[in-house]
Amino acid sequence: MKFARSSYGPAARAAAPSFRATALIERWRQEREARERRRLRLLEDARDRLPPIIRQHAAPAAWIFGSVLEAGAFFDHSDIDLAVEGLPPERYFPLLLAIEAALGTERIDLVEIERCPFAGAIRAAGERIL
Repeated sequence: MKFARSSYGPAARAAAPSFRATALIERWRQEREARERRRLRLLEDARDRLPPIIRQHAAPAAWIFGSVLEAGAFFDHSDIDLAVEGLPPERYFPLLLAIEAALGTERIDLVEIERCPFAGAIRAAGERIL
């Protein structure tokens, strides 16, 4: 006696995600979308809020660079990379504190571009905000 071939055999079960896998995929998608919304919010806040603060601390030029500029590259542990040019040394920590307060995060990497070995890459790939 021959049996009808079932569409629920091992191959079909392996190809279709289980209910649990589907729920995990959906959760991952929601987390990814939340990270992207956070990245865009931080980027917009940095563009809007930081130029006057940086100007107030006497730096004539500034760039945002790194993962905050790339969709899908910004994670919960990511920081916001900023480079400034011409910042008086005594203004470094006051500026860093002001940036942290303005953006509501301590995950700031503030680089003095004159001392940075990859300054050319920052100028080329970064986004100048001042």
